[in-house]
Amino acid sequence: MNISAQLVGTMSSCMANMFLIKTWSGPEKVSTEAVFCSQSRTFSHDSARYLIQNKLISSTRASNLTDIAYLFYLPFCLVFVSSDRLHQKVTPLFLRKNQEFIWGQDLKLSFKELNIYYSQFTTGQKEMGIHSFASKPPVHLDTLVLELWDRHLLPWRPADKEVSGSDEGRSFKEIQEQVEKMEKSPTVNIDPTKLKLDEIQSVTFKRKVRKKKGSWYQIPKKLCSKDD
Repeated sequence: MNISAQLVGTMSSCMANMFLIKTWSGPEKVSTEAVFCSQSRTFSHDSARYLIQNKLISSTRASNLTDIAYLFYLPFCLVFVSSDRLHQKVTPLFLRKNQEFIWGQDLKLSFKELNIYYSQFTTGQKEMGIHSFASKPPVHLDTLVLELWDRHLLPWRPADKEVSGSDEGRSFKEIQEQVEKMEKSPTVNIDPTKLKLDEIQSVTFKRKVRKKKGSWYQIPKKLCSKDD
């Protein structure tokens, strides 16, 4: 919403910004999402027109409007990653002080470095599942991923020891029991519009996950049955 209005760069955009936020979150909340989405789509067209008029993007490529629409993710992220030259040129204009743009190929290279590092682990370690040893980047490797963690996440570094799966391994049973307890809890049917976040103790979302993706077990191998 913010970025949609800000891109226009006119007084009307400021009015649109206030209107969108007030309408979406205030007591006068729009009853149908269709109305809001229609308004947002209008502003996205205005945004592209503004960028074209100021020669920030080309008017000859029909895909520019679609590509610019990805900027609407900006209010919801700290790091915006893309290998699109248009995004590389335009995105920095709209970043907050606590955000940054990362060239996609640079992040891909960093992931490759991590993949090589973890590939050297023993078979036993790998069969524990990737989350048991790669939930955080290794602190002794100078990688872009590590830099991003340091810049954008709360203090997370372990004290005088390398990130490993030992702690997670000892607490796995406890975590499993907690998850099973949550799954057995009674389902509560409630109007979503009446939900109060401060009164919610837990929410369960069920998703199917591949036991193995590429070279890596996403869950411990011992949890995988032969029929999985």
